[in-house]
Amino acid sequence: MEIRRLDLRRHDETDAWYRALREAASAHRVAPVVVEREALLTSLRSNDGNPNCDRRAYGAWCGTRCVGAALLVLPRHDNTHLAEIGVDVPPHARRRGVGRAMFDRLRDAARQEGRTVLATEVDAAGIGPHTLTAAPGGRFALACGFSPKHTELRRVLDVPVPEERLRALEETAAKRATEYHVVGWTGLPPLDVLGPFAHLHTLMDADVPTGELSREPVVYDAERVLRGQERLVEQGYGLVTTLIRDQDDSPVGYTTMCVMGGDNQEVPQDNTFVLRSRRGRGLGMLSKLSTCVCSTSITRTSAMYTRGRPRTTTPCAPSTSVSASVLWRPCTSSNAPWTGARDGESAEVCSGVSYVTCRGRVSRDPVRGRRSPVNAGR
Repeated sequence: MEIRRLDLRRHDETDAWYRALREAASAHRVAPVVVEREALLTSLRSNDGNPNCDRRAYGAWCGTRCVGAALLVLPRHDNTHLAEIGVDVPPHARRRGVGRAMFDRLRDAARQEGRTVLATEVDAAGIGPHTLTAAPGGRFALACGFSPKHTELRRVLDVPVPEERLRALEETAAKRATEYHVVGWTGLPPLDVLGPFAHLHTLMDADVPTGELSREPVVYDAERVLRGQERLVEQGYGLVTTLIRDQDDSPVGYTTMCVMGGDNQEVPQDNTFVLRSRRGRGLGMLSKLSTCVCSTSITRTSAMYTRGRPRTTTPCAPSTSVSASVLWRPCTSSNAPWTGARDGESAEVCSGVSYVTCRGRVSRDPVRGRRSPVNAGR
């Protein structure tokens, strides 16, 4: 078996590599959402122009057969002590040392780049300490020295939502949000809202619960937000955004959804955020409803996905309540394991809804993605 960097110039190699990744990422999961092929490959091929991170793909090969796919993501500017990894092995190739060989390769590459903490995610059903041991990926992460430090919840909304349910929710939200109005767009944000929109991204990143993960909030400016969304459009995503404004026309919240390209019919929700001082007024509900209606009207969508960011294993109450009201149902949770890139450092794991995803820090002595389709494509 050979572990090597993916040759992005060879279509036969990239096809085999993506098939292995998709098979592994879909196995034994409820309503799996996997990054679309062209979105991922476009991101990898334009890696040199990625201002935020260096993304490298590796494959495990037995002759011409790809038996495993892996990704190494190195932040370029923020949290440069971290390296995020993903290891995907199809069921037929598991328990043969493939995953461990790819993990060792990624760990060594991260060390060479001076990274001290590895981060990853594990999808598993349910919430709680038992979820990692009950899932193949969780058991593998634990064997590599990972331990859970954060849980993210994932919910799925089957569409179309019954009209009577939508009307009732819209009427309720409108009564509570009488001093606010909604503006929305598809594609890139208008230039006149870019600055305030970027500020909301900064507040969102600082506000989102991260459990015990060793990650510092990211500061966004207009250029960073615009370039990030341009990359998503280049990769084939359709962006649908709703911005909530108050009577002074100041932005107070937003929701963005990403319509996946290719044959995918899923729409991952990227973010929903409302200023703390404006919460409890139905603005989260208003934003989600507006974006949901727009998304389903422009695509053949069969399902939408959202990920709430709970603190450790306790869901974020406002986000969870709003999602449940719109009939988002739990799908999985996500645990993110992290591992030290040098001997003696700790590791972390994070987890979430429907499936469990873990993020955390791990050392050679076991201790502590969100790799959503959207993040995986950036």
